[in-house]
Amino acid sequence: MKKSHAFCSALLVSYMFCLPISLADGPQVAVLDVDRVLDAYPEAAMAEADLQRMAEKFEDELEADRLRIDALRKELEQLQSDAGNAALRDEARAELRESAMAKLAELREADMHLRQKMQRLQRQLNETGDQQRNAIFQKIQAWAGVVAREKGVDLVLDGSFMSPGGTPLVLYSSSAVDITDAVIDKIPAKAGEKQP
Repeated sequence: MKKSHAFCSALLVSYMFCLPISLADGPQVAVLDVDRVLDAYPEAAMAEADLQRMAEKFEDELEADRLRIDALRKELEQLQSDAGNAALRDEARAELRESAMAKLAELREADMHLRQKMQRLQRQLNETGDQQRNAIFQKIQAWAGVVAREKGVDLVLDGSFMSPGGTPLVLYSSSAVDITDAVIDKIPAKAGEKQP
């Protein structure tokens, strides 16, 4: 960690020597709190609700399969119990053991089918969520671009982004470079209104 920090510090110092004395002529940077924009965007909430409904529908489909598996498991347990009944003739117990083996095969097949269905539905849910998120972020990116051009900004950073390690991308920014409110003002009040 210290080596990495030392390397970054050395890199920053060497970069500073390459910069012109005045940063005023350099690129203009702004910060956008994407989380706040998403909270203010009605279509983001609608997309989230759509995904929730889709997940609930999938869960209902899976529940029917789970109930079938539970019924098969109970039937198998009953067949195994009956096959162990010493009061029955050997032929009857053998027949019950054979039925139990067939029920076990049916149970395994139903269980495998359920697992495959769960994977397929999860993949479908993930793909739908990714498509919706990409569409929403394209709109946010367009709004941010409009505001950035209006304000003469060259680079917009997501002020709400956290690295996988939990470190914020933007360590400090003043309110003077925050364009979040200006981007939120560009959001259509209703779904389907003209986009930038």
